[in-house]
Amino acid sequence: MPSKSAEQSGLIIPPGRVGSILQAKHLTRRKSKGVNVTVAASVQALAAVLLDAAAEECERDGVKTVQRDHVRNAIVNNEALSEMFRNACFTEVNATPYISPAIMPALRRKRATKKSNKELAED
Repeated sequence: MPSKSAEQSGLIIPPGRVGSILQAKHLTRRKSKGVNVTVAASVQALAAVLLDAAAEECERDGVKTVQRDHVRNAIVNNEALSEMFRNACFTEVNATPYISPAIMPALRRKRATKKSNKELAED
């Protein structure tokens, strides 16, 4: 269920989570009320552009599933994306990327709850 601020702003990425990450990473001492929504909207727009370009690469290859290669090729073949990601280092395609725990706290809680429920069911 989307958060209230996400619903009000019409975003998929929750602005509250963005604010928590900004605060946890100590990226700024002070921030205005609207910065969470602005950053969330910017990240969502970037993701949309990147996925659209990756989908085009996927169609060129004649497959239906977007792979990491398609995302990387989309960045390389798009002038604006390649400029934005010019300092990025992409690992081997088969490597699993590192995902910061700050980004996925809800997933950890779900897994922990499932695990504890299984343990209770076994007893």
